[in-house]
Amino acid sequence: MTDQLFELHLQGLRLERPYAQSQALVRVGEYMLEHVIRLFRADCVKADGGVVGPICAELLPGGLKAEIDPQGQAQFEATGELLDRVTNTQHPNAKVVAAAGRPALAQALGVLESALVARTAAGKAVDDNFKLQEALRSQHRVEVVRLQGQVQSTFPDDTRRQDAVFPEKPSKPKAKAKEPGPGTPS
Repeated sequence: MTDQLFELHLQGLRLERPYAQSQALVRVGEYMLEHVIRLFRADCVKADGGVVGPICAELLPGGLKAEIDPQGQAQFEATGELLDRVTNTQHPNAKVVAAAGRPALAQALGVLESALVARTAAGKAVDDNFKLQEALRSQHRVEVVRLQGQVQSTFPDDTRRQDAVFPEKPSKPKAKAKEPGPGTPS
């Protein structure tokens, strides 16, 4: 059982790297998506004549901050809503900007989605491994206590033999009293 615990521990360590990498991919995916959203907003402002006008109001009603502040899954959902607005706009002047910006938004959103899926899968693998470790640790504690009881009942009067199999936890050594040195009162 101890070997199984050790192997699960090693497996858990091996799972940490893919999880960390997937977290990095999510951060990079978010950065790329936010860059695309900023470029799209700039195109909307340009189409509005250099000011935030009706096209921006139609496609980015909450402004840029509402589109780029969310993180992770919330970023994915917010950009999905933006993409829906871009796809379904009926504003005649916004349709041109929307048609031009839709492919880049969709591609960047797809990159983020892939990263989020990878992070979820890697996180689940780490969590599942940890749950297995917890369950096996619990079983291991029960087994150690059972074996300890069995050794104690087999050798009830032989504490040296009991201690050889299940040694006492070492206690902290007591601080020795300092011997008086030269020049110290005794």
